[in-house]
Amino acid sequence: EKYLCQSLKNFNIIFMKRIILFIFLFFSISFFFGQMNPEKWKEDINFLRENLSKKHYNLFFKRDKVLFDRDLDNLISQSGKLSDLEIALKLQQIIAKQGDSHTNADYGKLMISNTKLPIKTYWFADGLYVIKTTKEYEDLLGKKIISINNYSLKQFSDSLSTIFVRENQAIVKKTIPNLIVQTQLLKFFGFEKNQKYTLQCSDNQNIKEKELIPENFPKTSQISVKPKNISFLWKNENKYFTGNYFLKDKTYYILYNKCVSKESPSIFTGKPEAEKLPSFLEFQDKILEDLKNLKIEKVIFDMRLNGGGSSPQGTKLINEILKLPEINKKGKLFVITGRNTFSSAIINTMDFKNSNAIFVGEETAGKPNHFGEVRGFTLPNSGIEISYSTKYFNQYKNDDSTIKPDFMIEESFENFMNGIDPVFEFVKNYKKT
Repeated sequence: EKYLCQSLKNFNIIFMKRIILFIFLFFSISFFFGQMNPEKWKEDINFLRENLSKKHYNLFFKRDKVLFDRDLDNLISQSGKLSDLEIALKLQQIIAKQGDSHTNADYGKLMISNTKLPIKTYWFADGLYVIKTTKEYEDLLGKKIISINNYSLKQFSDSLSTIFVRENQAIVKKTIPNLIVQTQLLKFFGFEKNQKYTLQCSDNQNIKEKELIPENFPKTSQISVKPKNISFLWKNENKYFTGNYFLKDKTYYILYNKCVSKESPSIFTGKPEAEKLPSFLEFQDKILEDLKNLKIEKVIFDMRLNGGGSSPQGTKLINEILKLPEINKKGKLFVITGRNTFSSAIINTMDFKNSNAIFVGEETAGKPNHFGEVRGFTLPNSGIEISYSTKYFNQYKNDDSTIKPDFMIEESFENFMNGIDPVFEFVKNYKKT
């Protein structure tokens, strides 16, 4: 009787979700037929053509204007057969071809929130794993994804990476987990099968299939994998910056997650959130005082999770650290980078390049030489926001697509579940030869 009740309950949940999905599809079709007309899109695309080339620092550094204009003209000719979202995505693909990862068309305003697959994934060294889901799909937690609708991760990666600038493998590992759950994107690229999404996954022993029904997937409904322990990095991932002295190892750990602070609010300038930002000057004073007074054998400056902001504050702190002769020594100073190290964090990474620091971790998503100082404008009819770069940061003699660490170390899913940070362990055990 208990089993029958549970089965009926599960049936009702699935039935209701299918009803909701049907309603969504009905309104999606209605939205398609009520979309912006081709003439309005023609105005928007020509507005972008004129303004982006004029405002961008150098839009045609990689791909010339003739090809850019040809693609825009083709999109205009197709606009009467496409939905607004399809036009926006094709527009983003055209912009991505130009090669500047800071220049984009924000198609997000045309995405519908209740069409996500109810999973959150992370790309570990040994594959893509489910780290969050809902109670209904709890048995998927900790499972390694093999395919969706029998399409491989490579097939998803090859298609989805056309809507961003694929400068290196790090940016693929950073971006694909966020895109692969968006069913509107999967449909755009032809990965949908009869409005169904069947996940094939493995726990290293068994392979199972599970049909996922798209939903809103708010944070309040999410449940996570439960590691036995949590490393210092993940325990502090939501902090802007923090420092800790590990007395046993005599290691001072500086975790720099955001190039943003009370003194350099960046995107929060003029907003109420700016008042709640931590003070970087206070943080800097504490760090420098500790480095001068504590018995320290190794210093870690970790920017694995830093997606950017404003670089000068980090540069100032780094310069002060490098002035300390007892710290700026081979085998004593370590810089950690990763797939999320981007934009201003790249500049701060390069601040260490002429020092005795040893670089550890993963390749960076951002390039050493890159565009930045982003501004924006809005397309007049669709309201789509266009971001573009106004400056080029040329800091490195080679035009490399990433910053490669001296020692490449990735975290496995097993490491994560056991609270072991292999990069931190490497640094602690490193001995100068």
